[in-house]
Amino acid sequence: MNALANSQAEELKKFLEKGYGEGQSPLRFARFTGQDQGAEREEIRKNPPDILLTNYMMLELLLTRREDRELVRAAQGLQFLVFDELHTYRGRQGADIALLIRRCRLAFGGHDFIGVGTSATMASAGTFEDQQREVAAVAQTLFGTAIAADQVIGETLERATPERDFTDPAMTAALLAALADDPEPPATYEAFRVHPLASWIESTFGVQMEMATGRWIRQPPRRLRGKGSAVAELATLTGLDADHCDRVLRQFLTQGSQLRRTEFSRFPIFAFRLHQFFTRGDTVWTTLEAEASRYLSLVKQGAQPGEPEKPLFPLVFCRQCGAAYYRVSDHVDDQDQRRLLPREDRREVGDDGQGDAYLYLSAAEPWPRGDETARLARLPEFFKETTAQGVERVRREVHGDVPVVVFVDAAGRIVAEGAGLEAALIRRNFLFCLNPDCGVAYTKTQRSERGKLSTLGVDNRSTATTILAVRALIELQSDRELQAEARKLLSFTDNRQDASLQAGHFNDFAQVMLLRSALHQAMQTQGGSGLTHGELSRRVFEALKLPFADYAADPDVRGPARSLTDDALRQVIDYDLYRDLQHGWRWTLPNLEDCDLLVFDYVGLTGSDGLLAETAVWETGLTESEASKMATFVATPPTLQACPSELREKFLRTLLDVLRHGLAVKVDVLDDAKQRDWVEKTKPRLREDTVWYLEDSRELVKATVAYPRQGQREDRNGLFISSYGSYGRYLRRSLKPYTPPGEPFGRAEVDTVIRFLLLALKRYGIVEQVRNGEPPPVARRSRRPAPVALADPVPGYQINPDALRWLPGLGEIRPLDPTRLVEAGERSPEVNRYFVECYRHFVELKSRLEAREHTAQVAAEDRQDREDRFRTGDLPLLFCSPTMELGVDIAQLNVVNLRNVPPTPANYAQRSGRAGRGGQPALVYTYCAGRSPHDQYYYHRPQQMVAGVVAPPRIDLRNRDLVRSHLHALWMEVAKPDLGQTLTRVLDMEPQAGQRPLPIKDDLKTTLTDPRHRAVALTKAQTLLAGIQPILDTAPWFHPDWAKDTLDALERAFDEACERWRELYRAAVQQRELHHKIIVDHSRTETERQHSKRLRAQAESQIKLLTDIGSRTQGDFYSYRYFATEGFLPGYNFPRLPISAYVPARRQRGYDEFISRPRFLALAEFGPRALIYHEGAR
Repeated sequence: MNALANSQAEELKKFLEKGYGEGQSPLRFARFTGQDQGAEREEIRKNPPDILLTNYMMLELLLTRREDRELVRAAQGLQFLVFDELHTYRGRQGADIALLIRRCRLAFGGHDFIGVGTSATMASAGTFEDQQREVAAVAQTLFGTAIAADQVIGETLERATPERDFTDPAMTAALLAALADDPEPPATYEAFRVHPLASWIESTFGVQMEMATGRWIRQPPRRLRGKGSAVAELATLTGLDADHCDRVLRQFLTQGSQLRRTEFSRFPIFAFRLHQFFTRGDTVWTTLEAEASRYLSLVKQGAQPGEPEKPLFPLVFCRQCGAAYYRVSDHVDDQDQRRLLPREDRREVGDDGQGDAYLYLSAAEPWPRGDETARLARLPEFFKETTAQGVERVRREVHGDVPVVVFVDAAGRIVAEGAGLEAALIRRNFLFCLNPDCGVAYTKTQRSERGKLSTLGVDNRSTATTILAVRALIELQSDRELQAEARKLLSFTDNRQDASLQAGHFNDFAQVMLLRSALHQAMQTQGGSGLTHGELSRRVFEALKLPFADYAADPDVRGPARSLTDDALRQVIDYDLYRDLQHGWRWTLPNLEDCDLLVFDYVGLTGSDGLLAETAVWETGLTESEASKMATFVATPPTLQACPSELREKFLRTLLDVLRHGLAVKVDVLDDAKQRDWVEKTKPRLREDTVWYLEDSRELVKATVAYPRQGQREDRNGLFISSYGSYGRYLRRSLKPYTPPGEPFGRAEVDTVIRFLLLALKRYGIVEQVRNGEPPPVARRSRRPAPVALADPVPGYQINPDALRWLPGLGEIRPLDPTRLVEAGERSPEVNRYFVECYRHFVELKSRLEAREHTAQVAAEDRQDREDRFRTGDLPLLFCSPTMELGVDIAQLNVVNLRNVPPTPANYAQRSGRAGRGGQPALVYTYCAGRSPHDQYYYHRPQQMVAGVVAPPRIDLRNRDLVRSHLHALWMEVAKPDLGQTLTRVLDMEPQAGQRPLPIKDDLKTTLTDPRHRAVALTKAQTLLAGIQPILDTAPWFHPDWAKDTLDALERAFDEACERWRELYRAAVQQRELHHKIIVDHSRTETERQHSKRLRAQAESQIKLLTDIGSRTQGDFYSYRYFATEGFLPGYNFPRLPISAYVPARRQRGYDEFISRPRFLALAEFGPRALIYHEGAR
């Protein structure tokens, strides 16, 4: 609600300060919220204003805090109490507000003050008179006074165009004549206003006459195209073609949004709000029937409509060629009938995969049946072998992986030949595509199907929201006709963690896109020679062309300090570029290499003086020498001698790619030993609130070291390349045909080839030996045989960065990994065209894409700063929880995003209403998650959300805990105990006999048990309850002495409310003392002591959070807020009895804090291995 108070303060300045001299305003007003500084609030207490802008939480504190008693005295005889956004006061929060207003009447002595409530979305069902009655009933419950229906004031609308009756044939003929010749919309305001189509547009989209009252009311939103749309209605009315009507209608809507009565007018003649709903491309569902006649649907259903005996099966598609496969489970039912069942994604149902299968059905290219030669021709090469007699056959070990021909009926039953449809069943793992024009094949170890097959839709709400936001901002930023403060986007979500997650996701995405785009531009500028390690970050830095203020901690520095700041950014760029070499299997964010925009070459590999040209290495061997050892000759493995040079080159490039993708690269920015030093040097020079600022070197990605051996259980890190890995299996497949007759070629021989290739690369400086080796692993029991023990230690290698050449690619064919793909097939895999275009042009935007979260969890001063920056457009994107839903007037906001479909039409109306408040046209777009039933329901029925019925809020005053908390608050108003800033003022912190019982202090205990305070509080409580007596009489827990019993139990309730704070404090003290003992114990290792120092510092920080909140009086452990969350005082919308998690500060100027969640949410969000998102970080 602070955002709303800030917005109202800005509006009051226009009315009460603008145009008056300083100090000459007819009325004084002030804002009294948690984000205001202590000095400002103290000035208000000393000199109360005529109008006080506050929120319900601060009004509660004003009644109960000792320091605010002067304001209570000043408010005696209060005349008006105004509550904005009345529709939000529903449920328990609404009941809290209703009792708070009744307490205000008691406290301010203003039994006759006028209560005023405002809202744009209280009720929308029935006639205006029906709505008046409903709103009056809610207002009567809230304000506790009789309110008649005629006291409810609604909006009064006027038409902008003349009213015309289009049921009149003459008027229809005039409309037809105006549209028949495809006219241009009139260019002047008056000519446009009187045009027949303008009147029809306003009658269709704008206003209608309510026959019962004769009032103009708003038209419900209409679809522009489709069934029952405005275009369809206009085409039916005029008899013109629908496409023609659509084109003319769009032209008139666009023109109407630009024409104003005069150049000084604020509002155009038409200012419509466009609503758009997005969702993923869904899974295709189809019946088991012939391709030409089967039923297809994009909506998940159990069976074909009207034919329940025909179940629908999901289709998946080959990523290489697009061939379709049914995803099925092969099971035997209770009648011993073998049956195929539809199979969902395994993540959804937790299937063990025992019956997993795929069904291939093709009339044009069926799987061969009975013809062994044809079947062998369709199988990949690694499925086949040749006998000693020269006969080709299927290898015995893959017999179970060969597709089998089955016959299935539409119900999924496997039936006899001729009784059903002929198809091929692929059991378990999908190893190759059955489409003969494709031919792609995979290794058996690649178990994941996601890299092989895909559905039409991949549902990722964060990625979808980010991509849509990026596109919206690109369009807004490129529109030079828009004012700078209008080039922004507000995005809503229902969950504060989601807002934090989305802000971090967007910033990371924007940085990655910008960096990759700058790298692509730098390579294009450099040309065919590519970029080297020494010039990489400098060229990318030049391509970025970032304004100095966007990354510098001090944007005003000059001279050497500016150069050092640029150097710091270049180091971060260097780190980000090398980190991006790491291979990720993220189909939703392919990197430059995956988009064929980046190709790597290796200096010293080819050419007349390169490794491949030295025939002696490949014919005889090479000499290995080390400073500490005598030179030894290593012979070339026979298979490498026999294979062609082109294959050797492929082996070497693939090996280097494996090292590069595993980050086995020798660069300082990835060196674990050097990262901390260079990161600490960049911190003072780079802005903390940017993606370029690296917070903690421990969280950075580290380089790995490649070892030519099998990894062992005791290995903590490293990249292990051996015959057991995918590269070793690739070598074995490829070199087996070149094995000399009678010679073995098993694991030992493959390991020898790998070691030889690394030695050859080392000889030419392409890789460096960075580890001298380590003793062979100790033999241990294992299901796999132990690797061949080496006589010499196993060395470790990294790529020499000076050997890397970063070259631009063509952006046409997606590269394939030969270690995971057995055969590439005949069709070249396509690149993702969206990302290719983004990488080519993103850096040219010359605009700053930055996002921040705006939730109740964000510190008040940060929220205020973000609101100010967003209002001016300096911050282009804000991800909000419903804190920004409440009527905040954001100047020049044209686009609003809803990350999910809101719970109710009322929420939708409020959130979408943030756009276009200045009278300009607006766009509201909503993402509907494919796996959310709520979202999908409204995706298919958007009119029920956009034009849905807004139900009046429901308020129940019979909640026992709620009423009890307000009785406690009444006692606080009477007794005015000093609870201080934290519970150190409430509890006795002195240890007793080595324990910390933390009892309530004696002076406060005396106040709690004072019978005089209880007597006065009881009188007020009885008056309060008398006002809701008819409601309470229906509550089973209520009885005449309930108020007295509640106040008699006050001390016990107060003591119980302190218990959670006690537990947190004791745990923090125990942690501090435990780790202090370890720190001073010099028998412990240095690592243990350093670890304990960090944990002790965290414990001390937790203790400080609990005992000294400083100026952050709205923190979770501020005394009054703490007692509200514990249920002792009214809690309003704060989580009751929450669970808190400690979050260390992420930045130098940040602060540690506890974040709280309701218990049912905390079970999921704070559970083991859960990630907590806060302030865009996790």
